[in-house]
Amino acid sequence: MNLLKSKIATLKKVHEKKRRVMEAYYDKLLKASLIISIVPNMGICLLVLYNRLSLLEGILSGILVFLSSMLFAKPYLDDLSSLTAYVDDLTVGRSTRPPHLSFINNVEQLSKSVLNLQRRWGEKAIELEAALAESSILFDTIPDVLLMIDKDLNILRANNAAVNSFRRGIIVTNLKDMTEDEGLIKCVGEVLNRGYGDTVEITMKSNNKVQDFLVMVEKFPVRSIAGIAAVIIMHDITEEKRRKQLLKDFVANASHEIRTPLTSVMGFLENLKTLDEEENNIEIRRKTRKKFFDIMTEQTNRMAKLLNDLLSLSKAEMNGGDALSEPVNVESVVREVVNRLTHLADEKKIKIKIDNLQDSPIVLGSYDELSQVFTNIISNAIKYGKDKSKIEISKIIATDFSRSAQMPKNCKKLLLISIKDEGEGISEQHLPRITERFYRVDKLRSRKVGGTGLGLAITKHILYRHCGDLVVESKLGVGSTFTVRLPVQ
Repeated sequence: MNLLKSKIATLKKVHEKKRRVMEAYYDKLLKASLIISIVPNMGICLLVLYNRLSLLEGILSGILVFLSSMLFAKPYLDDLSSLTAYVDDLTVGRSTRPPHLSFINNVEQLSKSVLNLQRRWGEKAIELEAALAESSILFDTIPDVLLMIDKDLNILRANNAAVNSFRRGIIVTNLKDMTEDEGLIKCVGEVLNRGYGDTVEITMKSNNKVQDFLVMVEKFPVRSIAGIAAVIIMHDITEEKRRKQLLKDFVANASHEIRTPLTSVMGFLENLKTLDEEENNIEIRRKTRKKFFDIMTEQTNRMAKLLNDLLSLSKAEMNGGDALSEPVNVESVVREVVNRLTHLADEKKIKIKIDNLQDSPIVLGSYDELSQVFTNIISNAIKYGKDKSKIEISKIIATDFSRSAQMPKNCKKLLLISIKDEGEGISEQHLPRITERFYRVDKLRSRKVGGTGLGLAITKHILYRHCGDLVVESKLGVGSTFTVRLPVQ
């Protein structure tokens, strides 16, 4: 029933269209006939006026002229209708042959011209589609956040970087809903009023993270049908600012760490110069000199260790792009490090237990660098561990794991070496920063045990070079677990 109704409706539409076409055709035919018959009928009127023809003869002659004009005009109108239908078919892309025309000549030339016009339109359409596709791809692949807004600050369009940086519903929001930063809103308003671009630096919180952006606002250069008034480009400078701050902190901390022992040594050297003049007792002078020399030796060793750690860190960073192809038995590395550090553990009566490290898979890397990694972690576990406690070292082969950015995409397995201690633990607020240069959880205690604040920073860079990472879990009063994750080739 529905199909029948649909067919009836279609037939009605076709019939109505044909009726309108025929009405237009006969309207044109009558007009053309009238125009053609005007001059002859004017002559007939003059003949009647001068009594050369009777009135009846004049009327019959006028009707005959009009009918003759219709017979004369009809073939031309038929040709024009056919030609119009032919051009209409070509404009919609329908393939058709040129019509056979009775009175209008050069139809082949006309059809060729129309076909050329159609081809040029097609080429222009393809060029336009390609340009639009290129613009769309460029718009969505730009790594910076790109927004297009209207004069009311409504976001009309946002690229993929904007959607990923903020939220999925960004396209239907207003700029004021996206950020509360008055600096950006003011900058956009000034650009819309003045007509030329401006730059502003803002801080935004989105997806539970704080980001810094360098924002460039430009007025849209042409009148937009969509109502685009301005373009906003937001370059994420969070990492850049973090690195600048790290460099600033590094220079300040390095200067402080070197200046402190150096000042101490210089002070004791000055004291040694005047010791003979101020103290007459030879035995006291001898003991004082020994005390001063012991302190200067300790401070000198502290500076030497700091410089060695700085060199190790620099080496780890500079060698970041070098390929590592040395097969390394991690079990051998760990056991060698434990044997070397056993005397330090014995001094605090700490027991180191190695569990199920046998049959550890081979990894590609550097034996010496991985030895430095485990030396840093295990020595920290001893330094900050409680007396008469224990350190447990174990392994896991993981096939289901969270993948860090530096890990190979074809990596199917990870070797996890965990070092668990029973120290004081690290509070949650310190965990994200413990691998930063010179960062110390307890500065006083760290200096007392001889720490430079660079060990875990070196560890992080070496593991990154090995396409691995370091995972730290800790609980205050219970202890910490440092897990080295290395891809298995």
